[in-house]
Amino acid sequence: MERRKFRLKGILLYSLLFLVACLIIFIPFYSRSLSTVWEIDGVGQYYPAFLYIGQYIRDFLSTGKFASFDLRIAMGEDVFSALNYYGLGDPLNIIAVFSNKSNGVALFSFMFFLRLYLAGLAFILYAKYMKLNEKLIPYGAFVYICSGYMFCACMMYIQFLSPLIFFPLLLLACEKFFKERKWLLMVIVGAYAALCTMYLFYYAALFLVPYALIRTWFIHSDKAVAKKIISMVLDCAMCALAAIIGIVVTFPVLYPSLKGMLISERAGGDIAKILLSPTNYRPRRHNTIQFIKGFLPTYDDGVFFFHEIPVIAYIAVILLFVSFFVFKNKTNRNKQLIIAVIVGCLLYTMPVTNIVFSGFVEGFSYDRWIFMLEFVFAIVFIQVAEDLIELKAVNKERAYNLTGLAAIANVIIIGFILYEFAGADFRNAFIKNDEVGKYVDSPVNYSETIKADESLFRVSNDSLTNINGRPENVQMINDYYGLTFWLSVVNPNMQKIADKLPILNSQGFVDQRMFGLENSKVRESLAGVKYYLRHDNENFPDSYVLKEKVDFYGEEWEIYENPDVLPLCFAYEKNFYNNDFEKAYYDEDEEVIKKAVKAENVTYSDDLITCNINLDKDSVVLLSIPYSDGWSVTIDDTPVKVYNSNIYYIAVDAIKGSHTIRYSYSAYR
Repeated sequence: MERRKFRLKGILLYSLLFLVACLIIFIPFYSRSLSTVWEIDGVGQYYPAFLYIGQYIRDFLSTGKFASFDLRIAMGEDVFSALNYYGLGDPLNIIAVFSNKSNGVALFSFMFFLRLYLAGLAFILYAKYMKLNEKLIPYGAFVYICSGYMFCACMMYIQFLSPLIFFPLLLLACEKFFKERKWLLMVIVGAYAALCTMYLFYYAALFLVPYALIRTWFIHSDKAVAKKIISMVLDCAMCALAAIIGIVVTFPVLYPSLKGMLISERAGGDIAKILLSPTNYRPRRHNTIQFIKGFLPTYDDGVFFFHEIPVIAYIAVILLFVSFFVFKNKTNRNKQLIIAVIVGCLLYTMPVTNIVFSGFVEGFSYDRWIFMLEFVFAIVFIQVAEDLIELKAVNKERAYNLTGLAAIANVIIIGFILYEFAGADFRNAFIKNDEVGKYVDSPVNYSETIKADESLFRVSNDSLTNINGRPENVQMINDYYGLTFWLSVVNPNMQKIADKLPILNSQGFVDQRMFGLENSKVRESLAGVKYYLRHDNENFPDSYVLKEKVDFYGEEWEIYENPDVLPLCFAYEKNFYNNDFEKAYYDEDEEVIKKAVKAENVTYSDDLITCNINLDKDSVVLLSIPYSDGWSVTIDDTPVKVYNSNIYYIAVDAIKGSHTIRYSYSAYR
C-alpha cells in the first residue's frame, strides 16, 4: 500500500512538472493565439492527414470496410502506403474520429500534449522496472520529454512523438523477456509500434540490437564466455521472435505501408556500398561540432531547428564519467551507461548512422533517431543523482531538490533558446488558431459550377502552391480530385510524373511533392482536369472558358472550364502510341488530345473504376492514375495484363470493339 502511494506521488510529481513545462513553453503561444500547426510540414502534411484520418475512421464505422485506394490523395494513392507515415494505424489516432474543420486545431494540439505526456509515463514504467530511484524517476522523465527534439521537432512533425512512447515500452518488453521470460508484452508493444508508423518503428528496431547485446552480456555475466554468447543469441532471437509475432498481427496495415516505404525514395540505396565505405565510419568534423553544441538551435534554409541534446544532459554525462573514472563507482549499471553513451556519441558523429537510420538513402540522411540517445541521457541524469547520494557528496534531500531544480532549469533554458536566443522566436513558425481554417478549406467548396457537375474529373490550381500559402493536400480533405500533393511516402510513378515537369525541376525541389501540371493543356487534359481555378493572374491555357467567380476568404478566384478535357480513361491506336505518343505528349502537341478515343460512363467507387469504350482499332487504353502493381483489370470480365505506360499511367491492351473495363485495386497484390 505504501509503495503504491509512493508511485502515485511520483506520477503526480511528473504531472506537475509536465504542467510547468507546458506553461513555460506554451504561454507565449497562447498569448498570440497560436496553434501547434507548423506553417510548413504541419499545415501541408500533418494537419490535413490528421483530419483525413478522422474522416477515414468515420467512413469505416458507417460502412464497415476500409478503402485501400483513394483518388483524392495526390492523383490516386494507396491509403496506408501514403498515410501510415502520418499516423494512419496509430491506435492513439482513434481520437481523430471526433475531429472536423471546426475543432480540428484544438484536437490536433490536444494530441501533441497527450503524446508528450504519455512519453514521460512510458519512461517512468521502464525506469521503475529497472529499479532506479523512485524519487528521482519523475525528474528523469521530465528531462526525457523536455528537449529541443520534443518541443521543436515533434511540434513540427507531430507523429515523431509516437516512438517516444513505444521506444521505452520496447525496452521494457525486452527486460521482461530477458529476466522473466514473459513474451506477451513484446508481442503487444511490437504490434503497437508497427501500427504507429513503420518508418519510425524501423528506427527503434535498429536501436534494440545494440541494447539487447549490451543487456544480455551483463545479465549473463556469471557464465563462461562460450555459454554467455549462446545465451545472448538465444535471448535475442526469442525476443525478436516475440516482436515479429506482434508485427505479423498488424499485417493489414503493415504490408501496404512497408511496401510503400520500400518502393519509395525513402529506401533503396546501395546498401553494400554504404556499409563497406570507410569514409562513412570516419567521424566528421561537422557532426562532432554539431553534437558538442547540440543544445543550440540551427537554421536550415532559414527554417529554425532545435532538436538536439538538452544542456542538462551534457552535465549529467560529464558527472557520470567523473563518478566512474575518478571516484571508481564502477557498478554494472554505470558500466552499461558508459558503454551506451560512448557508442551513441560515436555513432552520432559517423555519417553511416544517419544513412542507415534513414533507410540507406543518403538524400534523406537525418538525425531523427536522436531521441533514443536523449533517452539514455535521461537515465544517466537519474543515475548521476543516485551516485552523488551513494558517494555522500550531498545528502538525500538536497540531492532530490537539486535534481528537481536542474530539471526545471533545463526547461527554462529551452524556453529561452526557443524564443530569445540570437533573436530567434520559434512562434513565428506557427499559424494562428483563427487562420488555420482557410488553409484546409478550398475554393472548390464555393463553386456552384463544380458542385453541380456529377462527372468524374480533376481540378487544377486549387492551392496557392507555395510554402506558407495553402497546403498541397487540400483535395483529400475536401472530397474532390486534384493534382497537387506533398507526401513523404508516395508512389514512385507519381514521383516520376513530377520529375518530368520542367519548371519544378528547374527549381531543384521535386522530391515528394507536386504543385500541379504547370498549366500544360496537354498534360491537364489527359489527366482529366476539367476545371482550373485562377487566382492572382496566373498564366493558363487560352482555350479555358470562364464559368464563375467565387469569393474565398475575401479574395476573388475564377473558375475556368477545360473544353478539351479527356475522361480519366482513354485510348490510342497502337501504332500511334508505340511510335509517336510519348514525344508528342512531352512536346505538348495537342494532337494527343485530338487522337484520343474517349471512354464513356467512367465511374469510381472505393477501390473500383469502371468504364465503357468503343475502339475502331486495336489500342492501348490508359487510365490517368499513376501505375502500381496493386491494380488488376478485366476487359469484358476477362483478366488482362496491366503495365506501366510511357507517361507512368496505368495501361492495358485492348482489341477492336466495344468493351466494359473494370479496374480493381488491392493493397495486398
